[in-house]
Amino acid sequence: MGRYEDHISSVVKSTETICGSCGRFVEQQVFRLPELDPLLQPFRVDSDSSLRLDSCAKVGSDYLFCSPCHTSISQNRPPKYSALNGVNVTFCQSYPGILQELTLVEECLVARCHPIASIVKLRPRGASYDRLRGHVVVLPQEPGPLLDILPSADLVLVDKIKVIWFGDGEPTAHDLKPYLEVRKHVVLRALRWLRLYSKLYSHIAVNEALLNSWEDSFIPRDLEESIVHSESDHGEREGYAANLRTGNHENDFQEALDGQSSAPISTGCVYTDVESSRQHPTLQLVSAILNLEKGRLEREAPRRTTGEEGGPHYIDDVPVIRYVSRGRSVLMNDWQDPEFFTGSFPTLFPLGSGGHLPDPQERTVAVSLQAWAKWTLSHHSRR
Repeated sequence: MGRYEDHISSVVKSTETICGSCGRFVEQQVFRLPELDPLLQPFRVDSDSSLRLDSCAKVGSDYLFCSPCHTSISQNRPPKYSALNGVNVTFCQSYPGILQELTLVEECLVARCHPIASIVKLRPRGASYDRLRGHVVVLPQEPGPLLDILPSADLVLVDKIKVIWFGDGEPTAHDLKPYLEVRKHVVLRALRWLRLYSKLYSHIAVNEALLNSWEDSFIPRDLEESIVHSESDHGEREGYAANLRTGNHENDFQEALDGQSSAPISTGCVYTDVESSRQHPTLQLVSAILNLEKGRLEREAPRRTTGEEGGPHYIDDVPVIRYVSRGRSVLMNDWQDPEFFTGSFPTLFPLGSGGHLPDPQERTVAVSLQAWAKWTLSHHSRR
């Protein structure tokens, strides 16, 4: 992360030139095309005669371009990372202000899916992540379907957000508001905007009954009550993300022990090893992993076949992360569903397009996942 930040900073210092097509910083040769140049006709929007180009790259009446984009434009081909190829589709001049200043919780409430969990480390002076070193593991959660009713009454925020407070006293509302506040009018405006302009939100229903039950501004009580307090930046932090009852195992590791121990292995959806406090695995953890592996082998036994040498082997012998639903949810595949990723991050993809797996009609030039990820990390907006 440090090397990445140093590289981006050096690029910004060396040049402020931006390509109007792909939106990346131009480190080498820069090309100019006048706004009325016939070569830019494919970028023109007929309705208002505007161009599908980033205004950050406009100097006077000219647009600046990097060499690859200029070459494609000169050959009447859509540049690989341009809006014409369904990649750089959200420009700075048209980014909706309604989605610009959502808190972490508000963004979670308007998202149609939640594939990740967030860890917020707060101090009396604000958020801070420096000196937090070690390993953080987010335990697998069952990914559900894309939500069609928002905000969802079934959303459990403590499963998605973990707050760690470092301070002598209790955090005040002033400390928590910039990160955890929910403003009813902000959530409602964001959902209404997304319904109008995002193709992934056009059919959703706004949960008016839930919104009417909210105060105008509040911090969710479950998040406030689950805050982990610590007076030091060192050592291991864990916290519960669910109420444990008789017969309700905390996670797969705890269930795998099958009554061998009542001590928790990890707590909640986040398991941390900060400052390398865990040097050796415990016998309890090893026992749980062995039981999990044994259970997996038993479940997949019918899928085995006999090889030519007489020994068993798996038909699908590929190392992947698998979710076991047990019939309680519809599993989503974020690598194969074109709407899952963009629907999960509406502030990154406000129009519902521009993701790694678009509609084939929107992207005529193939863009691999690796190339798409590299483009996102080098975009000048830093979104």
